[in-house]
Amino acid sequence: MIAPVELDSEEQRVAAGARHQSRVARMVASLIVSWVATSLYARAVPHDVLIETYVAFYGASGLIIAVSLWRIFEKAGLPRWSAAVPLYNVVMLYRLVGRRPRDSAFLLVPLLNVYLYIRLMHEVARAFGGDRVFTLALVVSPFIAFPMMAFGRAVYRPPVPAK
Repeated sequence: MIAPVELDSEEQRVAAGARHQSRVARMVASLIVSWVATSLYARAVPHDVLIETYVAFYGASGLIIAVSLWRIFEKAGLPRWSAAVPLYNVVMLYRLVGRRPRDSAFLLVPLLNVYLYIRLMHEVARAFGGDRVFTLALVVSPFIAFPMMAFGRAVYRPPVPAK
């Protein structure tokens, strides 16, 4: 005998929507605060110190992303060393989400690459059980979202091949 499916009550749907909106509001607020802090810092320090700060920040975030991709590829059963090879790691991300690796060449097309990058991050988030908010985190701050996915409890779900 099949059990009847219980639908969520209106209160449960409203509460779920409020939680989702509060997560988005917190993310937007943190982006605004970081933008203001960066602007104030840029006005307060000399130009050469500012350049050194940016180089250190982007170097550290690149290292964090590479280490996180190493762990993500390990979870997905892909070769871990491919996380350390620039451009090839993007090809492996396409393979991770079940798309043809040669499709990654379209990321070299200006303007189209913005759409394709956001779509790729959405598919990566879905492969690890994420939602649209996590996709936004992967696009806006990958140096935070990739380690969350790599070292958190996210489990890789391989894509189902199209028939």
